[in-house]
Amino acid sequence: MKPAIPLAVGLPLLLLLGQNSPLTAQSPITSYSASYQSASGSVQLYTALSVSLGAFGGCYGTLFTYSYSNGTSNQYKLNSFNANGNTYFVAPASASVVKLRRVNNTQATGQRNIVYMESTSSTATACPLTAALNFKPPYVDGMEDLLAAGMLNQGTDNVFTNASNGDGNNNNIERVDVIFSSGLNTAIPSQAGFAIFDRGNNFQHDPFKIAAITSLNAAGDPAGFGPVKTCIGGNGSSNGNWGHPSTANGNKQLACYVMRKDASDAYLRVSSNVNQEIGGVFYTFSDLGITAGQPLYGYALLGPDGIAAPTSSQLLNLNDASVYPTQTTEAMGGGLDLVAVNTVFATGGYVTLSLPANPAPPAPRPAPSSPVTGWQLFPTMPVQGQSLQLQGLQDGGYTLAFYSASGVCRKVPVRISGGKATVPPPVVPGIYWVQVSGNDRIIPGKTNILIQ
Repeated sequence: MKPAIPLAVGLPLLLLLGQNSPLTAQSPITSYSASYQSASGSVQLYTALSVSLGAFGGCYGTLFTYSYSNGTSNQYKLNSFNANGNTYFVAPASASVVKLRRVNNTQATGQRNIVYMESTSSTATACPLTAALNFKPPYVDGMEDLLAAGMLNQGTDNVFTNASNGDGNNNNIERVDVIFSSGLNTAIPSQAGFAIFDRGNNFQHDPFKIAAITSLNAAGDPAGFGPVKTCIGGNGSSNGNWGHPSTANGNKQLACYVMRKDASDAYLRVSSNVNQEIGGVFYTFSDLGITAGQPLYGYALLGPDGIAAPTSSQLLNLNDASVYPTQTTEAMGGGLDLVAVNTVFATGGYVTLSLPANPAPPAPRPAPSSPVTGWQLFPTMPVQGQSLQLQGLQDGGYTLAFYSASGVCRKVPVRISGGKATVPPPVVPGIYWVQVSGNDRIIPGKTNILIQ
């Protein structure tokens, strides 16, 4: 934490057919829409001391009353946002799981949880005379659960800071993994991606690194990563790669308190007060090096102070201090105040799909006498009633899987004879991503079609 395109017809066709113009490495979020919703939790009220350092050090010894789930509209849910000229919504894919990768250091060991939540007060002040701290969101003291909540008025403070925090809020978190266990894919990777939000002042949002998770091991943890991208932070006069929407474009100041819970604590205890807005940056799958139809399993965030471009094997080694320094300060880039919105987003006209869990076995076919180099399905925009032609495969039996925008998969068995086959198209209008399999394996090649 720091103090109109003329090709109106041509462009949509290019997007539908996956022939998109290059995008930058990331896009600032320029506006967002959010609304409060009602939620409650199991912990409503308790009393506890503050922490002994920093903003609340002067009133240490005062017993504060903490209350949660105040008001009928208390969780501030993100509905949509704008970036790179598009509007993005939460994609209808499987839920994410947040896992924090910790490496003990001289300031923090074990499970230290540092969170912030919006107060019911218009301004958050240190050591309030009433000794009452009233919060809008429900009580959650586990950072992994809180960061997966999908809400803008809660998150974590200085997530990669290991040392020198004035409020004693040093932690041992070296990487944040946001995992979609069943996997994701898309036919148009420039139209889906991940949004990172940071609580902070304009021109002062914090840097970080990000990489796509490209595979998981048997335990459901990352086994491979894509290339690492760096988000440039603000410098006091520029926002770097971040966007910081104006209040007219959805932003608002949130009066928040930062709280900490160590292993010896029964509940969260207040440590500091902050009154700040929110900034955001968006990474499409393309920005992260993901191609059409390529499976991915989420993304990883890490501090910006390690080596510039660690390899996948280096990222997997949490004990590599060149990638994960364990004495990172806020001044060195550890100050990302990660907002609890960590999921996948897509445009209103496109979809991100979960990978099929148990695809049906394809019809058997003879082994090809020569390697298969690809296949073609055309036309990509058939008129109603027009059949599709599949070619480019050895003669034999195959299965075509048509994935719809709602996530429904329709499988069609086909038999290639004389190097081609006629395939009945889906009858429901929409965009479909097509996958071909045979002999218990996915056949190289990809396409998407538009049924009008």
